Amino acid sequence: MEVVNLPAVSRVAVCGGTHGNELSGVYLVRELQKKKKGGADDVSVTMVISNPRAVQQCRRYVETDLNRCFTAATLSAPVSDKTPYEMVRAQELNALLGPKGADEAADLLCDLHNTTSNMGLCIFSPVACDWVCMQIYRHLQREMPSWPVKYLSFERPAAEAFSLDSVGKHGLTIEIGPQPHGVVRADIFNAMKEGVRLMLDWIQKFNSGQRFLSPSPRRSSVPDVLRKDCDVQRDRASVSRFRERVCILREGHRSLSGPKENSGRSIHPGEKRLKGREGGRAEWGQGMPRGGVGTTKDANG
Repeated sequence: MEVVNLPAVSRVAVCGGTHGNELSGVYLVRELQKKKKGGADDVSVTMVISNPRAVQQCRRYVETDLNRCFTAATLSAPVSDKTPYEMVRAQELNALLGPKGADEAADLLCDLHNTTSNMGLCIFSPVACDWVCMQIYRHLQREMPSWPVKYLSFERPAAEAFSLDSVGKHGLTIEIGPQPHGVVRADIFNAMKEGVRLMLDWIQKFNSGQRFLSPSPRRSSVPDVLRKDCDVQRDRASVSRFRERVCILREGHRSLSGPKENSGRSIHPGEKRLKGREGGRAEWGQGMPRGGVGTTKDANG
């Protein structure tokens, strides 16, 4: 068996409020800031409210989505009086927790999010095949048996990764739902708190020299199909067409969006049929990447 040695994870950042109306991470970061201790003695943990203006207004963002502002091009763009607040804030966070791609960057950056989707706890990695992130996923999956724990990664070059977690040498997003925007559910908050505790627990084990098996997809149930990003254009015509498609989806198959408990469940190619306005039907998976796996999710999630 080949042994791979990786540097210790000594500098960790835990961020909440990247989206200002997703409050579990906001309240958890504030709680950890009050305790002034988030990890073991050999680990420095920095707690950050990522988007304080959006948190103050309890809005997803003020001018533009902060969690789309961390590509190398955006972080190096010149700033003027007309630059959106979130783009300026992204450069501030990059200076505090990065710089992205540099040796000075945080060893691990964990960004905390909520979703209205009933997806349980999901770990997102901004790049493919991050060994540390997959091991943390396995640890949470073992230690939180009452929660569905999933792992999704993005297949793109690091410089093109746009999310806050991509600033760290290793980065992951913990997203938990369902939780409506602008509120805190006790069970969701406690699950996020436990997930962060277990993440720091794994880091302590790793730094102490404990060995771990390679987190191959077959061993750890990590999906070997990587999620593709899909953004919805924000112009009025596109939003109108998107809402129309959502209505068609909801009317076409009740089991996809009717019972709340189905939200977040995996849909495999050929499993479901979607009904169009003219009455035609299409198998789920048409037009998707080969081997693609989708998930049901609320339109406003």
